[in-house]
Amino acid sequence: MARSFTFQSMIRGYHVYKDSWIPEEGETLDCIREMTNLHDPYAASVMKNGKAVGHVPRKNSASCSVNLQSGSIHCIVTGKRYSCDLPQGGLEIPSILVFTGDVDKTHKVEKILKKIYSEADDEVVAKEEEETLVKNELGIGKDSKKRKVDDKNDESDSNSHHWLQIDKLILCTTDRLVIKKRDELNDLHVIATQFILKMQFPLLICGLCATCKILRDPPKKWVQ
Repeated sequence: MARSFTFQSMIRGYHVYKDSWIPEEGETLDCIREMTNLHDPYAASVMKNGKAVGHVPRKNSASCSVNLQSGSIHCIVTGKRYSCDLPQGGLEIPSILVFTGDVDKTHKVEKILKKIYSEADDEVVAKEEEETLVKNELGIGKDSKKRKVDDKNDESDSNSHHWLQIDKLILCTTDRLVIKKRDELNDLHVIATQFILKMQFPLLICGLCATCKILRDPPKKWVQ
């Protein structure tokens, strides 16, 4: 048995799509998961005629992503675009999200959204709290395999927050710190870089080679 509920939200990133889409009040759009987003593994795009015209806020993207796994979300435009004092800047459009799905799951998603928006004003804090609630309430991520960054990591590293997922590779906040501080990179960091390069430059044939792999299996011939 299906259930639906509505939640006031925003369409983020309109400044990117304003040349190809003019929103109209009452317009209904579809929401889908954006699996290739490198900044948010739970990202959900707002679509019109098969093309992205914005995104749901990162503050509630994890909840949207969970609902989209087995249900649907429609986005109804309720107002005109306006500039908001967001960390990333840009324009956003007032909207209502209509969640539809399994009765039990939609009740839990609605509960999480109300809790997040009533308690956390800070976008980053709300995002982290939402992901924790999603995992606790819905069991998402409990069976995920934990990965060591390197042999020097202690038990605290296993509690690192999920930062980025590229295909089947998962990077944690500890990886982010290593990259940001320009510390020694391991093979996983290099392989993740290969995936990013391949997505940005599809015609790139050879890409980069992981250092350890080169030492173990040196190439017979270098590409000129």
